[in-house]
Amino acid sequence: MPSTRCAPPRYTGYTDWNRLPIILTTQEACALLRVSDKTACALINEGKVQGNRVGREYRFVRDSLREYICQPADPGLWLVEPQRTLMLGAGKEEAI
Repeated sequence: MPSTRCAPPRYTGYTDWNRLPIILTTQEACALLRVSDKTACALINEGKVQGNRVGREYRFVRDSLREYICQPADPGLWLVEPQRTLMLGAGKEEAI
């Protein structure tokens, strides 16, 4: 299988999702996600994003990538408030 190495991603600020094509190539998805081609294709194989293999290449669904990016890494992270501590000196801590 030929290598589908991604072009180095360029940071262009905020992405206007409506201006992106509905179906993206592997290279476009890699640049958007800032991941390698293997990682991007694994996302399809694991069912984390929608897409299909077309010949030797993969195609990614734009809206599926957007949902993947916007979801929290761990859904429980947004439900738990971080515990704050106050340093009292000499290595002692007190929860506040």
